[in-house]
Amino acid sequence: MSRLLRHNTPNGVIKGRYAATPRMASDELSFIQINVQHSRAGTACLCKSIADLQAVIALVQEPWINKDKILVFGTTGATLHRGTLDVGPRACILTKGVISYPLPQFGDRDTTTVCLSFKVHNREQWIVVTSIYMPIEEQLPTNMVERICSFCRDEKLPLIVACDTNAHHPLWGGSDINHRGQLLSAFLATTDLEIANLGN
Repeated sequence: MSRLLRHNTPNGVIKGRYAATPRMASDELSFIQINVQHSRAGTACLCKSIADLQAVIALVQEPWINKDKILVFGTTGATLHRGTLDVGPRACILTKGVISYPLPQFGDRDTTTVCLSFKVHNREQWIVVTSIYMPIEEQLPTNMVERICSFCRDEKLPLIVACDTNAHHPLWGGSDINHRGQLLSAFLATTDLEIANLGN
């Protein structure tokens, strides 16, 4: 089950479009979240989707890998971020047309986090963006998720979280509730994250 969460900031809710200066190739910043399930076909579809976009952030779970290398992200002008060089990465972020800085202190096999930098109305803006895979065998919420949320709250940075949680709950469009869904919804109630999931 995939989730897209966004963080309310003092200046309002972070949305998918920004009026940007020429630092970006476009005045629209697109976000794509996808679990490609380690498949070549899913990766090819993602690459095709972002090929014509000028400014895009692709938050990927379970990328296609071979010998611990993430494959087929040969998109021109794009930067691939992964949370760690550990065996078998299960989350990564692809950025194109926007300045992005890795935040390795918030990265591991299942988490990749970057800070995006751009201008809105001639003012420098930053957004922390994280791609997370939450394996079914691990407890929710993870320590890493709590650390990222705490950091962004303390630094007053907007946060976008895209994740495959393996959790079911009607709050994000599920037709049933499992124990993981109960745990995740209880955790979300303690944060200022809001669910921005479109469909199931």
